[in-house]
Amino acid sequence: MVAAYVAAVVVVFALAAAAAAVYVGAQSGRDERSDASRALAFAAKAAAGRLASSIAANRVGVERLATSPQISRAIANPAVCTLLFPATGKADRGHFDILRPDGTVLCSSRKGRLPSYQHASWLLRIRKAPQFFAPVLDTATGDQVALSAIPVRGGIVAGFYDLTAAGPYLASLYNGGLRLEFLVTSQDGGTVVARSLAPRRWVGKSIERTPFMRDAGRFERRGIDGTRRYYRQVTLEGTGWHLLAGRDKDDVLAAGRHLEHRLLLILLVGLATVVASAVLTYRRLA
Repeated sequence: MVAAYVAAVVVVFALAAAAAAVYVGAQSGRDERSDASRALAFAAKAAAGRLASSIAANRVGVERLATSPQISRAIANPAVCTLLFPATGKADRGHFDILRPDGTVLCSSRKGRLPSYQHASWLLRIRKAPQFFAPVLDTATGDQVALSAIPVRGGIVAGFYDLTAAGPYLASLYNGGLRLEFLVTSQDGGTVVARSLAPRRWVGKSIERTPFMRDAGRFERRGIDGTRRYYRQVTLEGTGWHLLAGRDKDDVLAAGRHLEHRLLLILLVGLATVVASAVLTYRRLA
């Protein structure tokens, strides 16, 4: 009878400890995901605002240059032309160009030899009306860019904003030491416009048939590189692009798992103490 009573006490303690461990683990996971969701939403909103302002500044710069009274003089006499690229941040990169209708560059804010865009796929459309393309390859630099262009009398004014550098720049501003991924996709979501991780590999690539697109809209989804992440998404004003801030699932849950391990250790020590006490009590009673 005494042995059964002591065994029952040990079993009850073990069940209570197991229930506590399960509850704490589940609650910890919920708390970690909730905190991650808030942090990612804030980072995505801040990064989207920053990128939208940079793209808008590039487009406005092209419009002002195209309507400048000096533009006709610069086209007629390129030797007197001087252009500056108005970067809104230290890592914003790009250039302004004035082109002939055939795509040769008359004047550029870039230093060095003037390139030619005679064989660019976008040139024919730009001759007819103002255009905005992104992402598109800038053959002068080898980077994927957002291109704003306006035809003017006798030429074309074009602004190139470097999207390859945009993702790492956003990460440097809003990463917060959390190893976040910043991913920008096209309006239909099927093309990578910018990315903070391995940008030269991904910017301009189609992701239409990836698991990332199949899980669109979910908080947890497999990233374009296959890594499980939590994501929050916002839409960029003026472009319709989607900016997602993501964080590795394992990183988010790491603190909770550490707490679970410590709790499990405490419970095991407590259980061992209860068992030892029960054995001693039983021996004395016996």
